Amino acid sequence: MALTTLLLLAVKAEAQVGFHAGYSPQNLSVNVSNVIGDSLSTIRYQGFFGGVHYNFDITDNLDVVAALQIRMNSTSSKGTDYDTQDWQFIAELPIQLGYAFELTEDLDLGIFAGPVLSYGMSYT
Repeated sequence: MALTTLLLLAVKAEAQVGFHAGYSPQNLSVNVSNVIGDSLSTIRYQGFFGGVHYNFDITDNLDVVAALQIRMNSTSSKGTDYDTQDWQFIAELPIQLGYAFELTEDLDLGIFAGPVLSYGMSYT
């Protein structure tokens, strides 16, 4: 299973407010038979997200980041007897501690960790 995430913000700016967006695709191919004989062959997962965040600086490289982001996920499953598509819409409020490694004067690489409060709905 491969997971690739594209993040679209890494430029250091004077303002504490920033915007972020990304895309995350996954493919999983399996051959599994269940009790009633269905065989699952492919699961495709993809998601888009975007939001706004605010950095509270603690030191030059350490900060707390609060954000509000919207995520849309799509999952499709194909088997011998079925073909389904599920959608999820999720509002997330992450509060994270971040550390930035300065690559150049205008570009930082950040690592973030912390809890995320989520509320979502889904439909098939």
